[in-house]
Amino acid sequence: MLVQEKPLDWLLTAILDPNAAVEERYRAQTVRLKTGTELVGIVTAETGNNIVVKLPGGTEIPVLRGDIALQRTSDRSLMPDGMETVLNPQDLADLIAWLRAK
Repeated sequence: MLVQEKPLDWLLTAILDPNAAVEERYRAQTVRLKTGTELVGIVTAETGNNIVVKLPGGTEIPVLRGDIALQRTSDRSLMPDGMETVLNPQDLADLIAWLRAK
């Protein structure tokens, strides 16, 4: 089901409590490379040789599997908690309208 088709109560919960129910494809992943670099994002593509990690902000980084020292999946979303503290009711309504227009 597309986001545009989700019921209003589902959208509100997803925005205000993003960790209440996180779909597998949106779970944060931590990928630590053998160099010590740590990437936290979602895996958007996988092949036998590599994965692609999409970071917050949209940058996608391809990573060779042979360069990975550790990969673990969190039960949390990358969406930050506390949106209700920065969104007034009109902002929230505008966000929902924008999501439904996509």
